[in-house]
Amino acid sequence: MHPVHNRTRRRARAQALVKAANLHATDVAFVDAAKYVDKPYFAAAAVAPDGTALNALTIQTQKGCEVEQVAIALALALPQRDTIFTDSKPAALAYGRGAICQAALSILESAQINVDKHIHWFPGHEGLKRFNQDLTRRAGTRAGSPAGDPNTHREPLLSYHEICSHYNWINQRRSPDRALQHPAVQKAQKVAGELRLPVPTWAEPPDRPP
Repeated sequence: MHPVHNRTRRRARAQALVKAANLHATDVAFVDAAKYVDKPYFAAAAVAPDGTALNALTIQTQKGCEVEQVAIALALALPQRDTIFTDSKPAALAYGRGAICQAALSILESAQINVDKHIHWFPGHEGLKRFNQDLTRRAGTRAGSPAGDPNTHREPLLSYHEICSHYNWINQRRSPDRALQHPAVQKAQKVAGELRLPVPTWAEPPDRPP
């Protein structure tokens, strides 16, 4: 879901996830990360559904996706938290593919996790975002430099569907009629019309003589 084009859907999903998380608050953790101002550091944090800080650290890196993976690892290392929500799709996909960064892997290896855990994507700009932002900024302030905007390193369009939907929405916003008059659109429609084959028909065979 696009952060701008599907804002209503994202808000509804966030509210539904928060409601479900509150039913099992002791089993759930939300994670987030924020970049330091003018420094190559990130603050990563894991919080409970009520905003209580569970785990946090500071890591030196220039890659936002890696620190999001580290934030997930911090939550996975918590023994009683088996459901983790992250607002970073690239980080969630990295865990699904088994291709996480070395820093996150080190945390998981030291934690020795032996139970099933689940990672879910959460629309981070809604719902509990304020708790995560406050926590990551506090972590940055304690380290001597305030944390910056946690939204500067995401949210990329990852799938073919997301990219096509994005440009389709832009064209519709500009002018639906003008978009249909674009030469590329007209050519595509012409080719599609030429490739459209007629429905085959067969004449009824004549009745055979007795």
